Order: sequence, then structure tokens, then C-alpha cells
Amino acid sequence: MAAEGLAPIRFVTSRIEDAERLVALRIEAMRDSLTRLGRFDPQRARDRFLDGFKPETCELVLSGERIVGFVVVKPGDQGLLLDHLYIAPSHQGLGIGAVVLQRVFERADAEGLRVTVGALRGSNANRFYARHGFVQTHEAEWDIYYRRDISKNLKYVRDSRMANTLDQDSHQDGGDTSGMTDDQNAQDDAPTRFSRQPIRSFVLRQGRMSDAQKRYMDELLPRYAIPYQEAVLDTAATFGRKAPVVLEIGCGMGDTTVKIASIRPETDFIGIEVHGPGVGNLCKLIDEHKLTNLRVMQHDATEVVRDMLAPDSLAGIHVYFPDPWPKKRHHKRRILQPAFVAQLASRLAPGGYLHCATDWEEYAQFMLETLSAEPLLQNTAADYAEKPDYRPLTKFEARGLRLGHGVWDLVFKRV
Repeated sequence: MAAEGLAPIRFVTSRIEDAERLVALRIEAMRDSLTRLGRFDPQRARDRFLDGFKPETCELVLSGERIVGFVVVKPGDQGLLLDHLYIAPSHQGLGIGAVVLQRVFERADAEGLRVTVGALRGSNANRFYARHGFVQTHEAEWDIYYRRDISKNLKYVRDSRMANTLDQDSHQDGGDTSGMTDDQNAQDDAPTRFSRQPIRSFVLRQGRMSDAQKRYMDELLPRYAIPYQEAVLDTAATFGRKAPVVLEIGCGMGDTTVKIASIRPETDFIGIEVHGPGVGNLCKLIDEHKLTNLRVMQHDATEVVRDMLAPDSLAGIHVYFPDPWPKKRHHKRRILQPAFVAQLASRLAPGGYLHCATDWEEYAQFMLETLSAEPLLQNTAADYAEKPDYRPLTKFEARGLRLGHGVWDLVFKRV
């Protein structure tokens, strides 16, 4: 196996004399994530690792003769426990993390076992595992836990794209997970039926859907979905009434969308989400709450706005916690680009609002600059706005705020 721009990746069982070198690698890999949480303690990190270190369960990740990471997989109560996966900071962004996961998945599938893993809250590892097919199972104070179920194919896809996957190298406590080379856009997994854009703001790497999620998709999506079409949507016909319409871009699992629609029955909502599990869950929530003012679209938001929404037709637009694409070379993938913001503004009726929120400070600054530069929009605050009452506080956001993490809301109005 190889990762982009490296000598072939090899795996070698560790020895007891490797312990100190691995401790140093682990501490360096964890530094940024733990520092953000105010919990960086090198001695504690060293002691915890050495207390449980068993050379026979640890594999060194080598590029040529150089140790660039290590992985520890142990038998667990639910199958295999991915106990540690660390990539040296100097070798992040090169596809090594994906190669390691490929090896773990091949072992798990060959033995017919699940894989479980924990990731430090707030670290990029959470997105990495989710996009590689892991499903969140539960949370603790500092960690979030995931499970990857047994593959139906009993074989993880051996594809050169896997070695160059979008979230190329993560590790348990905060790796770099946003890596995509500039020429990889055409190789990601976003189906063309959801987008024909050459540069997309999303990556569709959904992993395994549960039987329940599939059932929601099969039974409820036809009932609550608006199909994409290259024609302006008649919202009055869609909802059976003439009412203000609010668009939400990126609904996630749909909880926030449903809460807002529930407390604003006089307004109709269109939620856009491309990821299957989220779409399925949103359909389930619509059905459970018997909402008649919420519909879902599974398509690229840029194409929906361009092709299906008439100018001056929306009362509001919500864009909550979009992917920040933190690496500079990936900023072009951020959804709130000037051209798209101009298009959003044109779809708002005069007096309509655009409400964005992010927990990534640099992206908040980017949003503020981009929205402020749009002549059809006017900021309702000096810079960032207070969180409006209608936007629910999520449990993750509440916990982050208690830990001192920031969340920035921006509310602009169409002039």
C-alpha cells in the first residue's frame, strides 16, 4: 500500500524498545487538540500510553524506513477496538491515515467483526471516522464513540482513491482530516445525481446506512421530498398554501431544522441535505412530528438555488455550521463563496434574512467579510449577532461553550 508522494507504507509489529519513540509521536499528535481543550499534559499522556502498551498489539506505520505513525487494534467487547491511531504531524495530509484504516477494515471484514473507536471531542478525527463509515454510538465528557458495522461485502474497497481520500489522515485525538488534492475533485464519492458542479462544498462518503435509515428513505422520502428539477419551484403548490418560505442549507440529522419548523408553523421550510443518513432521519422526524410545513431536498444546494428558486422568493435562509474546509488550498470548497452569496441574496425578498452560524473562528471572519461585501445584504449587527431565539442550542454547542469554545452567528438582511 502507498500514500500520495510517499514510499510504500509498511506495517511492522512494534518492540518494547519502541515505546519512548511512540510516546513522543503520540504527544506531538495530540498537542493541538488537547491544547484547545485546556487539557494538554505531556506527562499524563505518556503515563497513560505506557501503562497499557503491549508491543504485540501495536503496529508501526513505516514509509520506507521511517516511522510515520502507529496503530493499536485490540479485541473488544463488540469486535475490534481501534485503541490508537496516530500519524506524525509532519506526515499528515498525505493519505496515510486512510491506508491504515484500509488495513484495519480488511482485518475486521475477514474476521466478521465490528470496529469501535473513540475520538477526542472537538478533534478533526470525528469527521474522519464519520466519513469512513463509522456511526456515533454514545458520548462521554471528553470523547465521542463510534462503531463501524460488519461490511456486507466482507471486503473493504481496495481503491487507489482510498489512499487519497478526503479526510486523509486523522488519528484518535486530532489529526488533519480535510486533505484533498486539487485534482481529486472528480474522484470523490459525491454522485453526479446530486451535483454537476466541478467544485463541491460537500463530500458524500456515507458508509453503511442502518436498516431503519434505509426504511425511512424508502418509505418516507417519496412523501416528504422535493425532487430536483431545472425549473422554478411552485412553493404554494408544494405546501398547499401561500406562506413565507425559509431555506436551510445543510440540515445534518435534521434535529435543529425540525425544532425551528415546529415553533414557526406559519412559515414553510425547505431543508437541503445530501447525506443519506441525515435525509432518512429528517424524514423520520417530519413524520413523527406530523409537520406539514417542512420538506427535504437531497441535492447540491448551489444547483437548487440557481435552478429552482425564483428571485425575491424567500423570507429567510439558514446556513448553520457548514464545513469550514480549514486548509487554505480548500477554501474554494467553502459554500459561502461571493458568487453563491450573491445568488442567495437575490433569492431573498427585500427584508428577508440570511442567518449563518459557525464554531470555526477563521471561517466566521471569512463569512463576515464575504457577506459584508455583498451589496444586496446589510448586517443587522456591528459584526456578529446574538444567537436568535429561534435557533436551538445543540448539546454539542452547549458543551463547547462551557469549555470556552466560540460560536459566531451572523444575521444579514436583504436591502
